[in-house]
Amino acid sequence: MDYQKKFIDIISRYVPEDEKLVDFISKLINLGKEASYRRIRGEVEFTLSEVVTISKKLNINLTSLIIREGGEKVTFNLRLPDNVNPANSHIKKIEADLNVLEGINKKAESTLFSVCRSIPNIFYLDHPYLTKLKLLQTQFNTGIMQPSPLSHIDIPNKLLKIQEEYWEELKSFNLIYILAPNLLTSITSDILFFHKLNLISDQEKQHLKKELLSILNVIDEAARSGLFRRKEISMYVSHVILDLSHSLIISKALEASVIDLHFPNSLLSFDKEMCQAHMKRIQIIKKCSSLITQSGELTKISFLTNQKEIIDSL
Repeated sequence: MDYQKKFIDIISRYVPEDEKLVDFISKLINLGKEASYRRIRGEVEFTLSEVVTISKKLNINLTSLIIREGGEKVTFNLRLPDNVNPANSHIKKIEADLNVLEGINKKAESTLFSVCRSIPNIFYLDHPYLTKLKLLQTQFNTGIMQPSPLSHIDIPNKLLKIQEEYWEELKSFNLIYILAPNLLTSITSDILFFHKLNLISDQEKQHLKKELLSILNVIDEAARSGLFRRKEISMYVSHVILDLSHSLIISKALEASVIDLHFPNSLLSFDKEMCQAHMKRIQIIKKCSSLITQSGELTKISFLTNQKEIIDSL
């Protein structure tokens, strides 16, 4: 009953300092002390209804508990959307991320660290041409032999809706974003590549260029005010090149590590040791970065100037 020990460990994090674990569990599921002791000792398993009741009251993500049950042999969950439709693959990726976010206790303080090799997903909101470009990139990354040109790509309402749902969930977190010093290099390279293949027209390339400049303005404003869409945000600029985008969720009951592969593929882990190692890596990157929200004006200006020069290469 290894899962039961993990479940008890998670419950223990919610016990008030002046209360015993057995009393806490007894009140949660209306159970006698002796019956609760037997569950704590692992002599008796929680029933399914007890697990569901506790999880609902404490907002524990059952998916994470199930994945953890795999033990040391299952450190990562490889998430590979197999849908040939790029929009559906994109939606499945966001749904998978939402499944993790929705399992976090909104009443407890939680932090999302995002290390960004390229433009953070939240900045794609209100930028339709860049969203279409993401779908075009997805076609290549999922192995579609004849990708549709940008002009033939539609953005379904379901994708727009789930992007908003994802943002609404993020608003419950402390948001810390670390941006690569060459943030726009990969996306401008992709634009030029697809343009040479006649998948992006000259006019569409100009629209993409305008949206990239718009995102620079969004970053500038967020750095100046410390707010993005009226939500507090902390942004750093790394002084070292970032090879991968990755994120880490730290909360009272759950830690989750996500490493992005070629979008929309990713690796998800709830493994405690993995998350601790990931946190150490983020701390190292953060030490090699400068805070630009309401701070670091010279670093911010240099960063934005460099990104502008990258855009001008289009």
